[in-house]
Amino acid sequence: MKAKKQDVWAVAGKAFPNYSGRKFKVSLAGVFTAYDTNWGGGTRNQYVAVPLFDGRPSVLDVPAPWLNQVEGKTVTIPQGFAVVEHSIFQGHDMGLTIHVNTQDMAKVLTNGIA
Repeated sequence: MKAKKQDVWAVAGKAFPNYSGRKFKVSLAGVFTAYDTNWGGGTRNQYVAVPLFDGRPSVLDVPAPWLNQVEGKTVTIPQGFAVVEHSIFQGHDMGLTIHVNTQDMAKVLTNGIA
């Protein structure tokens, strides 16, 4: 679902503090699949895990395409974390998607981290 910056920036800004775009979405599926993790045809997705309480964000490091073991992997998001995805599709910024466990929806959408 679409979201307003002020509603999700506390989480999104921890993952991508220099992001200046206006496109924000929240996915409540509780899982995500890493895809397009290497540049290909001007397309790439970057993923950052953000703890909703304490701690530092963790960037998903992606090696060279021939060593990439994360492409196509589906991951369940544990309670207390969100995964923020920044998508570039054929050179166009598609915005940030915050993937979150359904139990944590209120923490992500309440203008701040609990």
